[in-house]
Amino acid sequence: MHSNSTLKRITMRIKELLKEKGITQKELAKRLQITPQTLSVLLKKPTFSTILRVAHVLNVETIKLYDSPEEWLKESTSAPTKEQAKDIAHNWKLEYIKDKFGSVEEYEACMEEDRRLGQKITIICPHCGKEIPLKIDTEALNDKG
Repeated sequence: MHSNSTLKRITMRIKELLKEKGITQKELAKRLQITPQTLSVLLKKPTFSTILRVAHVLNVETIKLYDSPEEWLKESTSAPTKEQAKDIAHNWKLEYIKDKFGSVEEYEACMEEDRRLGQKITIICPHCGKEIPLKIDTEALNDKG
């Protein structure tokens, strides 16, 4: 777990990077898809997963936010708590969705469209006239495209 002095130094480095890159905390919050108020709270005592997310958004190696490689290694190799593991998994899912769909809203719109289409697509058998419902494997389609 990070010491208070380590957390303060990491927060200072994040603020320095924001200044260097000309990014406001409000813009960083938007890129992280959180409110500026939430970002402010997270920066006071950032978890390792928060540090990972911020480093990713700022396009810097996580190690650059620490005083030394040893300090980073200690934090990056310690087992995450259940809460941290859930947070990390959620963040990876968000990153995947943003990468594939552009935004969470686009993903949700696509999923809703898939559900809507999945309920309505049927074909009529030309031989017997019976309706045949179709099920589309969207995961297989996504793998090919």
